[in-house]
Amino acid sequence: ARAFDGRTWSALSEVFFFSEVPQPPQPGDILITEIQYNPDGPDEYEFIEILNRTTRALDLSNHRFADAITFTFPDQTHLAGGGIAVIVENVDAFAERYQDETSPYFHPNIRVIGQWSGRLSDAGERIQLWGANSTLITEVHFGDDNGWPELADGLGSSLELSNPLDLPEDFMALQSLINQPSSWSASSLFHGSPGQ
Repeated sequence: ARAFDGRTWSALSEVFFFSEVPQPPQPGDILITEIQYNPDGPDEYEFIEILNRTTRALDLSNHRFADAITFTFPDQTHLAGGGIAVIVENVDAFAERYQDETSPYFHPNIRVIGQWSGRLSDAGERIQLWGANSTLITEVHFGDDNGWPELADGLGSSLELSNPLDLPEDFMALQSLINQPSSWSASSLFHGSPGQ
């Protein structure tokens, strides 16, 4: 770049920028960190929060949720390192509760990627995230009894994964841990804390 003051040009100034090209996630790179499966109020307030637990930008294009719900990430869906996003049952209901500044449950800067088809079972079930190449990225099989937090079962809280940034790197060990009720707690905030 050069600056022109009306008569003369400045000396040339050069800077090199390197942009990171987002890559598809590897198994365990994306975690399901919050599940609102039985909200206080209509099922339209259900949501799932995901976290990119890496420091790299990830490309979620054409990745899909299956089993409990159906959702395919649109092309060019990128999630920055450490980034958080949500997928919801109903974008309008979610916006009313969490994105309207006049709502007592407003949370700023929530990134909503889209709206799924289907609904989450109030009795618990398996949620799977599959890569575009049909590789399992993560799965959680949550429940509503046998040690799973009771307050998340229609009493106003959501399920939140405890210590999501302090989990094993090994995919099998990770999956084993995040499918244990003791790895989850009821959200301390009423209606959960999507995007937080």
